Amino acid sequence: MAVPPQQPPGWYPDPSGTGHRYWDGNGWTDQYTPGPPPDPNRPPAVQKGLGTGRIIAIVVAGLILLVVIVVVIAALVGGKTIKASSAESFVRSNLTGPPPKTVKCPSGVEEKAGKSFDCHVTYPDGSKLTVTVHQTDSHGHVEVGPGDVRRG
Repeated sequence: MAVPPQQPPGWYPDPSGTGHRYWDGNGWTDQYTPGPPPDPNRPPAVQKGLGTGRIIAIVVAGLILLVVIVVVIAALVGGKTIKASSAESFVRSNLTGPPPKTVKCPSGVEEKAGKSFDCHVTYPDGSKLTVTVHQTDSHGHVEVGPGDVRRG
């Protein structure tokens, strides 16, 4: 059933014989309902696009989420570090002579075979030593040799 062109916009029986379709005054739209027609004075809902602002907000939110995921994965998978207190205890236990006043080793040293770091030792009389600690593997095992201890 065709609707004459002079027919005002509204919901009419679908020409296919089932449900109702919206006539916009010039032709049939894609708006369809299988049941009784909606309010005849109400045109079909117009679907609005997302808009540039919403798209930008979605992209920015996605990027932020991606950064958070990368940081969390890096923290979980990232290399382990040697505890400064453990390194300091190791240096203390390998020094001969009077006990030192302080032993300071750096924190955050990554466990990595072949990597070295310096610890600084101060004695009660003010004398100082620098001890180079060598990592033997990537599991936190370290060693110090006689040539790794120097004044200053």
